[in-house]
Amino acid sequence: MLQPKVLPQLIQQANTNGVKTTLILSTEGSLLASTGDKTNDKIIAALVSSTWNTYVKAGMSNDDNKLEGLLLDTEIGKMAVESITNHVLLCLCGTDNSTRGLLRAKASELSSHLREPFEQLNIDEIY
Repeated sequence: MLQPKVLPQLIQQANTNGVKTTLILSTEGSLLASTGDKTNDKIIAALVSSTWNTYVKAGMSNDDNKLEGLLLDTEIGKMAVESITNHVLLCLCGTDNSTRGLLRAKASELSSHLREPFEQLNIDEIY
């Protein structure tokens, strides 16, 4: 069961070794939770959801070939994006010096940890 009071504490644990912000957002761009540097969190949510949806609409994701994650280099910094459910994304934002491998590993581990609690919420039925 997902406990809303524990969620920020859980995702805050990813904010080490060059990760400055962790976000959970919908594929529509709604920010569900964030920790760390919140200066650009709404901009990041919009950028990430737009990029994710562009890949999905371009046919990069289907039943046989599901889009699971993205690595982005932006002016804000490096980002790793992973799917938690079909309509919920996890984004880890690092500094320019962050390594892509570490960002990807942290995002993959955290998203797999969050998958079952979010699936129990049936968020995908809303969309």
